[in-house]
Amino acid sequence: MLKISLAECLSEYYPLAGTFRDEYSVVECNDEGTEFIEARVNCNLSQIIGTSNVKLLNQLLPFEPTGNWGKLKEKTDGREMLVAAQANLFRCGGLAIGVCISHKIADRTSVVAFLNSWASTRENANIIPPPIFDSAKNSPPREMPRYSHDTGITNKTIVTKRFIFDSSSIQALKNQASNGIIGSLDENVKFPTRVEAVSALIWRRVLALYRSKPKAAKICVAVHAVNIRQRMKLPVPNHTFGNYGTVAIAPVVSTSDINITILAEKLNKSIRNINADYVENVIKGGNNMNGSRSMLLGPSKNTAGPDNNFEESEQHQSRLDDHSVETTVKAFSKGDLEVCNFTSWCRCPVYEVDFGWGNPEWSEVFAVAFALLAAGAVILTLNVLLLDNVILKVVVVCVALAWSSWAAYPFMSTAVNPRRKALTLYPVVLMYVSVGFLIIAID
Repeated sequence: MLKISLAECLSEYYPLAGTFRDEYSVVECNDEGTEFIEARVNCNLSQIIGTSNVKLLNQLLPFEPTGNWGKLKEKTDGREMLVAAQANLFRCGGLAIGVCISHKIADRTSVVAFLNSWASTRENANIIPPPIFDSAKNSPPREMPRYSHDTGITNKTIVTKRFIFDSSSIQALKNQASNGIIGSLDENVKFPTRVEAVSALIWRRVLALYRSKPKAAKICVAVHAVNIRQRMKLPVPNHTFGNYGTVAIAPVVSTSDINITILAEKLNKSIRNINADYVENVIKGGNNMNGSRSMLLGPSKNTAGPDNNFEESEQHQSRLDDHSVETTVKAFSKGDLEVCNFTSWCRCPVYEVDFGWGNPEWSEVFAVAFALLAAGAVILTLNVLLLDNVILKVVVVCVALAWSSWAAYPFMSTAVNPRRKALTLYPVVLMYVSVGFLIIAID
């Protein structure tokens, strides 16, 4: 039934049944179909539930989430499949479904819409609205700068660590991050959300890590992924398929010892700045890197606040006039800036995916070791993912960082899961009480 319902679902999500041609950066809607693999797992589901063993979980996916889609490319003459699934039957009768969907065509919201549609098709519920493919109307295609996919990529060993924040810890962080906001007359100052408070803590620890380096970068940038569907002047529904996102960018001077309150305020303001006017400017072809001036230069001489000790130079001013991806990546490669990339899966409706076994009870996301700065340019940097555990009522934070950085500085203590090179998928685990769990991944 899963295979049949997947085929029916792909008839509506027809681009996913096509292939991606990297040399042309186009999706061919050729109805090539996808891979559906059936596998038997020689252990009980109870031995998998709750594990943080990424290597073990990867075996439940149709291929390794390392960016190497080789065994699929062999079957498509160098073209990438855009979706693949694997049904895993455990010795105890439990079932796990592994799904990989390319981020080149779908964002998190589109992935969840696809999964809900697949689940609804299996149940013959027909309650999920069909996808809308009108991205070109909302954002007409235009020429983008050329860049190399390999620019800035490193072969360093990547380590993923997980941190658990319970409700009391989160409340304490929010109180700490709100210090000084109470009584403020500035109407633009807002109380930080739990995501912003936790992100500010991680960012502060990252700044301490970077300051410990022999040659610290001048600027450390926090980048938060933002869904723009509901931030447009004419909002679009969540079943509008594609990549409807941008990034909120908050820069600080790496050598500054900034408290968590200021960092949370910077994150809060940068995210709120992604408003309808900003989105319209992006769509019209304006500056699509919010805060790119600060990202490349740091705060200007006229900037008030604790970071105004950064000196602009003619060399940096020349970069100010060039917002190309290649320029940004080169600045990163030269050590002029460090990037801390945040993605939040908190309150993500993955918990609504119901294949007929009830809603999922638990989800897990593993951090990836790259950041998408603009136009798909990939550079290796620290990456942070935040997600909910609705049963334990905690926030799980996954941090991916080069092993040399973890070894040089006691970031935080937790279990270590070493990974090689840069990952390009978000493996997500959704556990069902009576049946099993669903593994999802995004390239």
